[in-house]
Amino acid sequence: MKYNQICSFCILLIVGLLCNSCTETTPSDTKELLTRSWGGDQFFLVTVNDSTRRFRDMVAILDFRNDGSYLFLKHTMSHPAEVGEWSLEDGETKIKLSLTADYSEIYDITELTSSLFIMGDTNSRGFKLFPIDQ
Repeated sequence: MKYNQICSFCILLIVGLLCNSCTETTPSDTKELLTRSWGGDQFFLVTVNDSTRRFRDMVAILDFRNDGSYLFLKHTMSHPAEVGEWSLEDGETKIKLSLTADYSEIYDITELTSSLFIMGDTNSRGFKLFPIDQ
């Protein structure tokens, strides 16, 4: 009886180790997860004649670099890409995008995994992004 319990435990241990080695390893550091190229959708509201409408724009690339800079390009932009500085705020729960010394936006980091990045509110003002394979 004791032999069967030991064998069962060993089999469970081996299966657990095999399953653990098959799972995707993801960086645990927020900065490490962010520093890549993302694409997806930008959501924003526009008010015209006392009527507010929700719009969505396709993000060609939002590239967060290790040096703290970012590159932002939408398919609909008529001017060159936007380049600015990014930083994590509030215990890494918010991200600050500074386009110039006088203008910056702060978004809540709603969800951040190796396969999805949602910042802000996708019902009013925010982004839903996916990694761009390079």
